[in-house]
Amino acid sequence: IQLGISAQAKPFKEGIEVVRIAPNSCLRQGLMMGDTIVKVNGHKIREVEALQRVCILSEGDLTLDIVRDNEVLEVKVKVDF
Repeated sequence: IQLGISAQAKPFKEGIEVVRIAPNSCLRQGLMMGDTIVKVNGHKIREVEALQRVCILSEGDLTLDIVRDNEVLEVKVKVDF
């Protein structure tokens, strides 16, 4: 599955930090570089592989809990496979 983002785990912290978003990424509408994804569809995310697994099981509808500027936000996106 290609989500069009690059992210890295945050050692000793929850979530993964978004470090790059491709121009054609389906997640571009809701994410910004520097955001930290902490949950997807209620599942805690601690590594990039977990994000991919949850996305595969989601059937395309994602609710992302992200941290941006020390504020927790909920972002809903649709992923086309």
